Amino acid sequence: KGNILVCEHAYHRIQIFDSKGKSISMFGSKGNGNGQFDGPVGITINSKGNILVSDSDNHRIQIFDSEGEFISTFGSYGNENGQFKSPEGICIDVDDNIYVCDSCNDRIQIFDPEGNFLSTFGSEGNKNGQFDSPNAIAINSKGNIIVCEYFNNRIQIFNSQGVSLLIFGSEGVGEGQFCNPWGICVDLDDNIFVCDYEYNKIDIFNSNGKHLIQWEVQNPTALVIDPRTQDIIVCGNEKKVSIY
Repeated sequence: KGNILVCEHAYHRIQIFDSKGKSISMFGSKGNGNGQFDGPVGITINSKGNILVSDSDNHRIQIFDSEGEFISTFGSYGNENGQFKSPEGICIDVDDNIYVCDSCNDRIQIFDPEGNFLSTFGSEGNKNGQFDSPNAIAINSKGNIIVCEYFNNRIQIFNSQGVSLLIFGSEGVGEGQFCNPWGICVDLDDNIFVCDYEYNKIDIFNSNGKHLIQWEVQNPTALVIDPRTQDIIVCGNEKKVSIY
């Protein structure tokens, strides 16, 4: 439908807008019951149109139908397989498997479409295959997994088995550098878009990590590309959504 779904972290709800930005509906409230949230930060949609939300401070993932009606939930606080400490970024692959940035456990967890645990990779650190607060994730056309690391100020690319293939980025103000990158997505050509929150910009890289271009955006926190129009939809820290 081209609708835009927005996590409102501070108001503990999801808002749905049409492609022109007109409000359609909202769902959620603060709490830990089914359909309630405590600081939702990540959202994606599967092939059935179901909405998956990282309910970060409740340390779980919730699944809703396209109208916002609760379907199921999985996860709890902890560091065992299938548990989370502040899950953030979330995405799906072509089989609707669910990939979650388990941010404070410094790992990626993978689940089947129903939320059953499949596998995990990563640990705390700054070496290849390690993370420091992974907070956003995307999958490109090759099935490679692209992870944004908030405190390591870098992007890592993994194959579908979780083996690190490429790292780019570092802390700084230079071309291709970051200060607390926050959101990530890929376009149809597998170019990688990164929100650089502190330096008020979005950087674009090719699939090999070569810096292509950047443009100024005030405190960007998340972005997505409309697959129909290739419009770039950006959430910033100014309580608004911008479409480019």
